[in-house]
Amino acid sequence: MVYRGKPSTACGPCRERRSKCDRAVPACGQCIKAKRICSGYRNIADLIFFDESQQVANKSKSLGSTSTGSSSATPFMPVPVRLTEFVLHQPLDDLAVNFFMFNYVGNDPTSSQFGYLPDFYSHNSFYSSELQQSLKAVGIAGYAKMTQRADLMYPAMKSYSSAIRHINSALSSASDYTGLEATLVSVMLLAMYEVLTVPGRRGLENLTKHLKGAISIASLCLKQRKQTDITQKLFGTVVQTVIMNSWIQNMPLPREFFALKSQLGRGMTTPPIHAGFLDIVAELVQLRSSLSNRSVTSPSATISKALVLDDRLKQFAEAMPQRGRFEDFSVSEEAGQLVYNGHYHVYPRRFTAHLWNNIRSCRMRLHRVILAQCRILESSASPMERASIARQQFESKAMVLYLAREICASVPELCDYSEQLASFSTRKRKKFDQPSAARSDQHYQSAEIPQAVPALPALGVPKPASLYHIYYQLQTLLSIPLLPVDMKEWIQGRISFVEANADPENLELLKAMLRRSKERPDGWLMVFDRHQSVSGVVLYTVFIDPK
Repeated sequence: MVYRGKPSTACGPCRERRSKCDRAVPACGQCIKAKRICSGYRNIADLIFFDESQQVANKSKSLGSTSTGSSSATPFMPVPVRLTEFVLHQPLDDLAVNFFMFNYVGNDPTSSQFGYLPDFYSHNSFYSSELQQSLKAVGIAGYAKMTQRADLMYPAMKSYSSAIRHINSALSSASDYTGLEATLVSVMLLAMYEVLTVPGRRGLENLTKHLKGAISIASLCLKQRKQTDITQKLFGTVVQTVIMNSWIQNMPLPREFFALKSQLGRGMTTPPIHAGFLDIVAELVQLRSSLSNRSVTSPSATISKALVLDDRLKQFAEAMPQRGRFEDFSVSEEAGQLVYNGHYHVYPRRFTAHLWNNIRSCRMRLHRVILAQCRILESSASPMERASIARQQFESKAMVLYLAREICASVPELCDYSEQLASFSTRKRKKFDQPSAARSDQHYQSAEIPQAVPALPALGVPKPASLYHIYYQLQTLLSIPLLPVDMKEWIQGRISFVEANADPENLELLKAMLRRSKERPDGWLMVFDRHQSVSGVVLYTVFIDPK
């Protein structure tokens, strides 16, 4: 055996083209970007040493013939078979499971709605055909979306149809309400499949139907005498998804939701980070519903409720665990249009940036509601009351500006060019949670100073979910009248960057939904067609690339 040095770890297509391979699973980034099939990776241990037995034998035979001058026969030496270029491709079933677990679960179960699924699947998939088929459908559909392999949508649809049949069979044969956990997981996975494969109105309608069925199955699970830790986590997944669906589709929370939610919290030692945030979102949904049906008629009561929810969101952000925090960097003027106002954020992962921006956008929405209610109060307020209203308006405007700047600081991370700003970074900034009334004017006057705009360097291609998430956030910021002109100009430039890198079909769908929405007099965003919610596209793109 001869040592041949360290061989290339790249996949076959990247070795042929001598391009850098990131060795991602189940396919490398270069192959995904080029829309070609990734052949996988070789076993390095088999390539470091090379078997030269045949060459040594031939050399020995030649030397022996020369020294003796005879033509004596040599024993038969089998020729070794070289398999250095032989690659085993994953079966489609394995590819679907591996893709789902890697992309939709990840390494941190506390930040994933499906953190319990790997262990649950390994123990239950053999006995549950609906669980096998539903996870296969989502895994193949997600892989097909990421690699733009339209040919894989047919096997995904076949697995979806098979899962539906097995779910119906499991429900019809369930007599003692045991074993329904696998059926409940399967229904939630099929709801995810709908958003993945059918964006827009019909996909969201199907999502709502699946969630209605999930609530019914969860209610049956409640009748079990003993509920496991997995059952509690399953209830958490259902509750969180129902809240998110009600929020994005401008729908009230269903009645059955509250009975299910009351059963949560028992045995959940480490709930996901976003669970606490969605609890507050549930209250936001109820506040929005009360404003829509005019059950809250007093502007003062609305302002008080909005301030309470804003304080809860602020406390939630302050109590964020270390794994959910970000770093804030200052940059020199050479960074130009890549950043706004000379600073940007670096997050541990894109999920964290999404969560922070959702917190910021919810707080902005609350303060815009407060500003709208203050305008209603002004018409009939006394001079003393007007002074208090003016103070609240000042604080809410300052908060909206602060949160807008924080969202702008997340753009480099979500557009995948934060690493290129390292050469421009000067120091870490000292963070503060919100502006005080004493320094608000001084802090925000700097936003009026125009920035230098050098030529934009070559940037990487952003991830789909992050791309549409920040596009929605930037379009929302652009519609706020009180933002300074230079901030809006910078935002418009970043919107152009996103549009240049987005998928045209998905981008046009998002634009159409944005055109259908406008702000209501009470401060909430109104969508003319609730099934065409802008956030529905954001949810859809998170399912495409959630990490």
